[in-house]
Amino acid sequence: MASEITMRLKFSKGVIQEVGHLIRHHLPMTSYDARWSAESLRRLIRRVGPKNIDRFFLFSRADILSHGMKDHRLDALVKLHRRAKKIISRPLPLETTHLAIGGEEVMEIFGLRPGPKVGKILEYLMDRVTAHPELNTEEKLLALLEDMDIGKH
Repeated sequence: MASEITMRLKFSKGVIQEVGHLIRHHLPMTSYDARWSAESLRRLIRRVGPKNIDRFFLFSRADILSHGMKDHRLDALVKLHRRAKKIISRPLPLETTHLAIGGEEVMEIFGLRPGPKVGKILEYLMDRVTAHPELNTEEKLLALLEDMDIGKH
């Protein structure tokens, strides 16, 4: 629906895509809780994208206010936004390109050619690093790959 409306209003393709992205990753208002773990917040940042996080929280704030609710959800949202900005300000890996190893190493270890399987393995590593940023060293990621059953990924 949002795509149709933004297209009818003749927004640029970039704006249409960004609006769709924010709506796709939007959470129900009941989901906001200032006690979210750092891991949960890092996962949200990865899904939304670090460059979109301010707009995401602005959009979420507007959604809460549009329902006439200025309550604990808004306070929780503000706290989550502050925490997200702190996470983003640190040099944490938030994309597969930030991993200490890349696709070349994955292909070499598993004898793979470029393709979706390499991307899935990198996403697996990124999920692990999102949960435990301290794993993002070449040595630790290589150890994870050695223990990995390639058939699962």
